[in-house]
Parts: sequence; structure tokens; C-alpha cells
Amino acid sequence: MKSKIIDLRFIVPFIILISLICNHSVCQDISKDELEKRALESFQNGSFDKAAGDYLTLHNLYPKEPRIAYYLGRSYLQSNQDLEEACNLLEFAAVHNYGDDAYFFLGRAYHLTYRFDDATMAFTTFKKTASKRLLKSYDVDYWIEVTRNAKESSTAAMKLQVIQKSYIPVKAFEGAFTDKIDGKYIYNPDELKSKQDLALNYQTVMQVNGGVKMGDYLYFASHSKNSKQDLDIYKVKRLTADNYSQPEPLSAVINTPYNEEYPFYDVTTGTLFFSSKGHNTTGGYDIFRSRFDSATMEWITPERLPFPINTPFDDFLYTLTKDNSGAIFLSNRNTNNKEYLATAYLIQSPLEYVTPTDINEIIKLAAIPSEEITAGSNLSETNNTESVKRTLQPVTQKNIPVETAAVPKKSDYDKLLTEALELQSTTDSINWAVKELQKKADSETNYQKKQELTANIITLNKEASRMQRLSKEKFNEAEKLHGAEQTNNIQKNAGSGKSDQSVSELNTSSGLEKDGINKTKTNKNEYSKGIEAASVAGSELNKGLQILNTSPYSKNNPIPLKAELPIGLVYRIQLGAFAGRVPENAFRGLTPITSENIKDKNVTKYYVGYFTSINEARKALESVKKYGYPDAFLVSYFNREKITIEKAREIEFAEK
Repeated sequence: MKSKIIDLRFIVPFIILISLICNHSVCQDISKDELEKRALESFQNGSFDKAAGDYLTLHNLYPKEPRIAYYLGRSYLQSNQDLEEACNLLEFAAVHNYGDDAYFFLGRAYHLTYRFDDATMAFTTFKKTASKRLLKSYDVDYWIEVTRNAKESSTAAMKLQVIQKSYIPVKAFEGAFTDKIDGKYIYNPDELKSKQDLALNYQTVMQVNGGVKMGDYLYFASHSKNSKQDLDIYKVKRLTADNYSQPEPLSAVINTPYNEEYPFYDVTTGTLFFSSKGHNTTGGYDIFRSRFDSATMEWITPERLPFPINTPFDDFLYTLTKDNSGAIFLSNRNTNNKEYLATAYLIQSPLEYVTPTDINEIIKLAAIPSEEITAGSNLSETNNTESVKRTLQPVTQKNIPVETAAVPKKSDYDKLLTEALELQSTTDSINWAVKELQKKADSETNYQKKQELTANIITLNKEASRMQRLSKEKFNEAEKLHGAEQTNNIQKNAGSGKSDQSVSELNTSSGLEKDGINKTKTNKNEYSKGIEAASVAGSELNKGLQILNTSPYSKNNPIPLKAELPIGLVYRIQLGAFAGRVPENAFRGLTPITSENIKDKNVTKYYVGYFTSINEARKALESVKKYGYPDAFLVSYFNREKITIEKAREIEFAEK
């Protein structure tokens, strides 16, 4: 008797179907309400991973219920997982009119998946349809601005080389990377915590630099005295190994109405790196840097580090490596739980900028793969083991490389000039450090500590003198070479009847336009109502930013000193502050440039461009940075008085 062979291809699907029907029936008749109640309790308690598991079970059984789709989408969003599916779920909920805030969270999901135009549309829809109460709760204008920043930032990406990538619990970060950084990470000691910190059991990581000595300042984050939500950056003076002075909050240039956290102060260069949800963040915590200007006794306007160091996710705890060959920072991108787990990136020097052509390239760059990324239609990955000589030092001109597609290849003159500016910038940084140490030495009462400070000052002064001498040598070489190049050009063009443009021709608007020089025009209509801007026909005050083939400045046509500003609102780009004047042609083709001498100090500041719109000023700033001046930043004036950028924005947009 032959045994019958059962074909499992028909039996298995039948068993699965019966199982699903039974489970659906049990859930529907017995446990659906209980499961949904449990999921909602987890959601309200902040256990979004657990809530997502229960809501996923419900969604598989009831895929057409907008309520379940809404909560599953929000659970994914809050737990930082499956964000593409979160977009689909929240789209479904919003279209079916479930959840008064569905469009807001849909905008958040689009923002985190780099769909910036869709995010703006979702936020705008929410703004038009939401109640006043919801609008006040969610600060949608902030998120529209953040999305705009993210879109603008992603148009140019720095290529990074990842040396090490590892997932690490944020709360276990104390003592990590001690072999890579100068100093160590520690938890904020209790003596630095405010009453609000202690009441909220607030714990954060701070970096203690190996170069911090008694009498130096430590920087840390703490809840502000008047709020249990806002975090600000404070500083304390280290009096002894275990004793500190009273905490002092940093000024409003650094601290905003939003959270600031995770400061790292590089003692050598006087540069402060920190993370903020304010300023011009692209979403969540972004990493910024600033430097204390001893001439004005104020921090300079913070500069956001470029994409993809900063993304719409939380990017924080940026620290330079001890040999200044790279940096370490944390991010909660590509993790499933932004509260506890982060990706630690050990990155080497930036290679160059690339321009992403579509959203897939943006996403690929944001992931920061360990292999070098090449921009293009497929954004292919290549194994490039070539050593990188440029560093992520915080203040020199070589921080951010020039975008090769936008800038012509440098001549020997340009190379010498860049080296000279780098040396000068390093000299200035050391001089600032010396001034800070001198202040501490002057106020130090302990003889031994005073002697230690004095010895450090002498050493740094010697180094500053050496760097200054090298800088002047490079400037002199560049100037001699520039003269030789001009002579050669004249000789080459003599037979053909061609000649270099004269300085006077370069300084006229008609000459510039005739020769096809790109010009950022100033829009006079951007002034606030009631403010009449001064109009000086043919003068440099009427120009935005121009980048010429050669410098229009020379000994015969020097950079103007302290040119009078027009009445009204004006933005300018500060190129840098230098110990004394630099050669007139030091900034190559940038124009219009003016200079300013700081009283009682051998410091000269240089500025370029005049703008009445912050958007135009920002575009010009990006061009200046790509041209080779990554430390340039915006400054603003109103009726010839210097004001903060925040105040300038208020004035500019007050009457629009």
C-alpha cells in the first residue's frame, strides 16, 4: 500500500491563514481594548519602544484605523526608528483627519528624513489649521526656520574620513576615548550643579582638558536659575583641585532661549565648541564654535559646523583629538533610541566639499560611512587610504578647504598668501591666549602659581614671535612673487595689445560689470520703513560682495581704514583680526574691503561687503568661506552702531 505524500506547499499557507484569523478574532473580541490601553500607557509614560511594539501588533490587525497609525507613527518618531514608515503612518493619519497635531509631527518626520520641502508644507498646513493653543505649544515658526536652515546647509557637504565609528550609551561615556583626547570626559560634579539640576537629577558629560590648570576656567551646562527646562553654558574658575568659583553664565551671544549643552573649550586656541538647539540650528542639537574676542571682551557670533557633522538629528560633544589631527563627536542619527544610544564618530581632516544632487546623496552623506564618499549620480564609495595632512584645528584658514569646483587653481602667489594668513591667524590665537593668561597671572596671589603662569606666558610669547616672523616672511615672499607675476603678464600681453586692468578701472562699477565679474547686489528696499539709507554714487558702500581675478588693492590703492557706514541696517563679513596690518593684496580678489584699528591694541580687523538683507549676507558669507576664509562671520550695524545679529534680524523683519 502506497503512502500518500502531503504537499506542504498547500498546507502551510492554510495553517498561517487560520492562525491569523484566530489571532485577529481573539484580539478583536477579547484583548484589543486592553492592548490599546497598555500601548497608550506606555506612550504617555515615554516608553516609546514598548508602545511601538504594541501599536505595531494593532496596526497589523487594523491597518485602516487612523488612530492606531497616528500613535504608531509618533512612537517611531519619538524612539528614532523606522522614520520612513513614520512618514507613511502620519501621512495616513493626517489625511484622515486624526490628531489635531498630525501635520506637525508629519513635518518632524519629513525633516528627519531630509524631505525638507515636504516638511515645510506640513508645518505650514499645521500653522493654518491648528488652534492658538497648539500653535503656542509647538512653536511651529521655529521648526519652519530650522527646516529652512537644514535645507540650506545640505546644499554643500564636507567629505569626512571616519577613522572609527562605534555605538555607545551616552550615560556610559565617562572615560571614553581617553587615548584620543587631551584630558577626559567626566560627569558634572555635584558642586557644579544648580538646585534645579539636583531636583531634576540632571546628569551630563563634560570634557576636562588636560591643559586646564588651577586658575583656569571650566565650562559646563546647567539649568538656568529661572527655568527648569532651559539649559545654559556656565564657566567656573578652578581654585584648587576640588574647589571652584561661583558659576557664571556665558553671555547671550552664546546662550539663547533654547538649550545649550556639551561645551568643549580648546585652551590652546581659545575656541569654544558647544551644542545648541538655538542660533541657526538645522534641527535638534547642532555643534557650534566661537572664540572670545579680548578686544571687545565678548564672544564672537557662533558659527555652525558644516553638514554632515551637523544634521537634523542631535549632534553633540564635539572634541578635538590630542594631536589636532581630527575630532570626536556624538550623534543620535542611525540609532534606535536617541535618549540612551549615540554613534561616536572619530573623524579625520576634511578632504573637500561636494554638492549633493538629490535626496539620496544627502542621506548617504549624512550617514558618514567609513569609506570616502564621491559625489555623483550614484554617490559611489571608494577605499581611499591616502593620508590627509590638513587638520580640524579651530582657528586657522586650513580648517575648511576651498571647494575646488568653485575656485580656480591657486598660483604660487596664492599658496604663499594662504600660508602667510594661516601663520598670522595662529599668531593671533596664541596672542589671545597670552592675554588671558596674563590676566590670570595679574590676579593670582599664590607665588608658585604666578610663576607657573609667567613661565607659560614667556613660552607662548616666544612661539608667537616665531610664528609672526614666519608670517611676515611669507607675506614678503608673496608680495615679491606677485610683482614678478604682474611683470610677466604685462610682457606676455604686450605683443597682442592686451594689458592688465588698472586699479582705477577695477574700482568702477562699469568696469566690473563690463568684464563680467559676478556681483552680489545690495537691495536697498530691504531697509526697515522710515530708515533712509545713505546713497554714495560710485563708492564701495553701494557694493555687496565681489570676487575679482586679482586684488584691486595695492600700496597705491590701500584698503580703506574705518570707512563710514551708511545710516540704517547694514550687515558685513568680518574676515579676521590680525596683529597689525597685512599686505594690501592679502585677501586676493575679495572686494569691497575696509579695515579697522582697535584702539590701544596692535590689532587690525578686516571686513568685506555691505548688505541690507541677512539672506544675501549669508549667501555671500558662504562664498567667502569657500574662497578660503572659513573663520569669517557676519557682523551687523544699525545707524553706524554695532548690534547683535539677533537684534538686526528683529529690525529687518519688523516691518515686513
